Amino acid sequence: MPGKKFIINNYTLIIEKNNNKILLVKNKIFSDNKINKLRYNKHWYNSYFIINNLNNLNNLSSKSIFPLNKKLEEEGVYIRRWKKGDRIYLNYRRKNKLVSELLNEHKLSIIQKLTQPIIVDKSDKIIWVPGIINIHHGNIFQNKELNLITWHKI
Repeated sequence: MPGKKFIINNYTLIIEKNNNKILLVKNKIFSDNKINKLRYNKHWYNSYFIINNLNNLNNLSSKSIFPLNKKLEEEGVYIRRWKKGDRIYLNYRRKNKLVSELLNEHKLSIIQKLTQPIIVDKSDKIIWVPGIINIHHGNIFQNKELNLITWHKI
């Protein structure tokens, strides 16, 4: 972990070595395990999501964009925080990878890890880690009815 945490009553003092920052946050952020339905203009800490119709297939390689088929959208797509032990299936490697390893590889700070959105389906299977990895499950282009989820940092 690139830093230290100190718990003081209802607060946690975080010293981030790589950013030379000292942060004081409420302990609630560490235990906040809420899962929210992802919908148009959904705000998530220091970012938000927009869902639009897919007009063209350009920029689908961006890690901030995810194509969403109607079936998955109807079943439900949810946003939550990273949990210890979370894994994502990497199609191109044909194996699972710990989300914590992905976050460490991208050198996210403690606060960034706590506020990093994780997008899951109705069975809590991770389908996207915005800004980190974009995995297309199955052949998404067979379905003409696609929406595009775009993640924007504030």
